[in-house]
Amino acid sequence: MVSSGKLKICYRCKNENQSLNYVCLNCKRAMYCNKKCCKKNLVLHDQICRIYSEKGSTINSLFDKTLEYYVEYEKEIQVVNMRRLRDNEIMKDTTI
Repeated sequence: MVSSGKLKICYRCKNENQSLNYVCLNCKRAMYCNKKCCKKNLVLHDQICRIYSEKGSTINSLFDKTLEYYVEYEKEIQVVNMRRLRDNEIMKDTTI
């Protein structure tokens, strides 16, 4: 399922539709236009769905940890950039 805010896209045909309401009952992630799209995508989605159902909590925890590391990385980058700006200002003041 690709869902960002109010954006909804069919898992099979990739049609964007705000009224998509046919959802895989097992993983609750894949959204489809209708039952026909769901049946046509069943073979492919079944494998993905099984993996997600078995390892979904592990996958989610990995994504959460990655996000935590990224936020920490962003903070460190801001600190380094502030130091560079401060050092550049000091260098300008000493060369005058």
